[in-house]
Amino acid sequence: MLKWQQIRFSLLAVIASASLVVLAKSIFDPNLGKPTPYAFPETLDIANWVPVNPSTAITDKEITDPNSALKVSYKVGRRYQYAIDRQSIKIDVRYLVRTSGNVVAFLQDYAEIQLKPEELQKGIRHQEGLGYYTLFTYQNRVYLSACINPRGQSTVTVEQFDDNMTAYALKPSTIVSWLLAQADLRDRRCLWSQFSADLEGDSAENIEQKLTKAWISWHEWWKARFPLS
Repeated sequence: MLKWQQIRFSLLAVIASASLVVLAKSIFDPNLGKPTPYAFPETLDIANWVPVNPSTAITDKEITDPNSALKVSYKVGRRYQYAIDRQSIKIDVRYLVRTSGNVVAFLQDYAEIQLKPEELQKGIRHQEGLGYYTLFTYQNRVYLSACINPRGQSTVTVEQFDDNMTAYALKPSTIVSWLLAQADLRDRRCLWSQFSADLEGDSAENIEQKLTKAWISWHEWWKARFPLS
């Protein structure tokens, strides 16, 4: 019994110390809880990717509805275009902070692609060790879209986003980082990535395969370089 009391006391001491650290940071650090501004690189050093055009910043319309699922505390984006396996692929990526992970809503309001949820659902695929993404065709272009998450796998739907976030919030390393005010317990950040290529001159199936191959390389590259906060 004495041993368990000592363990309990030690745990309480750790929690109390961590709470004091959080309290001190909240008092003396005015930036605590605020997203750190992030700048996407102008070029990406991914093997066998050849730039077609210089990358450009993405400027989206502002979402002013306070009840919108798209309302985020910070958003920045960049557009790239690369030749990958002799296919010209346009890539739009946006870093979203405190988001719902709703790719359907992102497509409708940011990319202005009016895709119904059931159409998106039909195209969802799962890649072992990588996560979920969706493939679809819209106005003679083939698209691949998904959220890369800071922890765990990529997601498409709000449910997948929440499930992934909750699973990693319960890990001991996440709890310790949260107690030390180093990370959010439920990390609501997302690198929303959208790949697209013209359908002309090829089949949708072939282009889907090329987009998926490019997506795998992209996902691996960003998982190792995800913004810190």
